[in-house]
Amino acid sequence: MDPSKNQTILDPDRVSGMILAAGLGTRLFPLTQFRPKPTVPFLGKPLIHYSMHALLESGIKSAVINLHYLPNKIREAARSFSPSTSLEIDFSPESKILGTSGALCHAEKLLKGREIVILNGKIYSEIDLSLALDAHRANDALVTLVVLPFPPKANFNPVRVSKDGAVLGFGPSNLGTPTLFTGIQIWNREVLLNLPEGPSDSVKDVYPSLIEKGQRIYSHLSRDYWCECSTPDRYWRSSMEVLRRHLKRTSHVSCMDPSRENVIRGTKVEIEIGSQVEDTIIWEDVIIQKDCLIRNAILCTGVRLPRNTRLENVIVTPLFNWTSANRTHRPQVENDFLIWPLDC
Repeated sequence: MDPSKNQTILDPDRVSGMILAAGLGTRLFPLTQFRPKPTVPFLGKPLIHYSMHALLESGIKSAVINLHYLPNKIREAARSFSPSTSLEIDFSPESKILGTSGALCHAEKLLKGREIVILNGKIYSEIDLSLALDAHRANDALVTLVVLPFPPKANFNPVRVSKDGAVLGFGPSNLGTPTLFTGIQIWNREVLLNLPEGPSDSVKDVYPSLIEKGQRIYSHLSRDYWCECSTPDRYWRSSMEVLRRHLKRTSHVSCMDPSRENVIRGTKVEIEIGSQVEDTIIWEDVIIQKDCLIRNAILCTGVRLPRNTRLENVIVTPLFNWTSANRTHRPQVENDFLIWPLDC
């Protein structure tokens, strides 16, 4: 932790974290055919590790992770982070997906804090959570939503805020200023008393009612870097962007192939002589044989590309029964792998 930052000294019993990781990740298909979205590798680490690190860096010592789709893979990823840290993890399995606020209600007995910092397992963020907690307390807020300035032409549902940061509503409106919701939220524990039974979403089902009742729902405007990986194209673009950000700070990034242009590679990757690979994410256990040309691609675990393969703007996966997936795009079927458009 950087001591020069305005870090909040936390009573361990005061704040706990909640990482939302139960989703099916349908928009990230076909990558999520093989692993849940929070465990997809992002610069060599499971995405969920970045949320876990953010909690720990702000002084939070305990967190709950909800589970549904491929739960054991999320357990494994979380446990691969926790042994070397003091972040205590509990898991909250869901037999059906409960939504943002439904997940919190279901996990209530596991959440130890009087304040709850909620993160999404699909994001990469450099936002300082301790500053958001400071703002939450300074505003005496019941809920604080961490937001960013709204990007031009962004295709996101805006959070509309007043000049003093109060949340006025969501979606297109003439009210206040549009901001971009990061998915990072801070709740006082009393919010759990206002939740409906069963599945529910905080933005759609909880916050409008609280705002109507005059409850103190505030925003914290951050200008730190944040990105999300909801689709394969966004995942690829965000990975390349964050790689370039890291390279500005240091000449070496551990997951980068130093001999190639913007190549992020996992373990047990073999690229044979004569192959050119650029702007590509390579997961673990991949072989690229001689004289291939690969650009703007994602190669999933277990892929074997024969010599002289030419691919651009694609995802390559091992063979699986893709016909059961209700998808607009169909893959090109090869002997040992499937080729999907990057924007599928």
